[in-house]
Amino acid sequence: MAGLTVSFTTDAGTNPGQSEDAFLCDNNLFIVSEGVAGRYLDNIAREMACRVIHNAFFEHLEENHSPSDALQHAVEEANREILKEGKRIGRKMTVSMCAAYIKEMILYFTHLGDSRIYCLQ
Repeated sequence: MAGLTVSFTTDAGTNPGQSEDAFLCDNNLFIVSEGVAGRYLDNIAREMACRVIHNAFFEHLEENHSPSDALQHAVEEANREILKEGKRIGRKMTVSMCAAYIKEMILYFTHLGDSRIYCLQ
């Protein structure tokens, strides 16, 4: 998209040198996920959320061409996969996330947990 500048930064808070955020940007899809409480399993969950949302979003978008439906489907799929993995290993995995997609000057977005999307002009 012409004229779009993207940057990403993270704040480790009280744990310098230890980021709890994952960021993915591909083909106008932007995902930020954060492991809650910084546990090892949450770090796995944040990477899993980015990967599953990315793959499920573009698969669903190709099938039905609705960005809002594709975002909803992708987040639901990530939730299912993270819950399934947590049950498989017998431990709770948690993640907070935001996802946004830009198409033809329209921003489609969603978030779960305490992650937020801000529009700054």
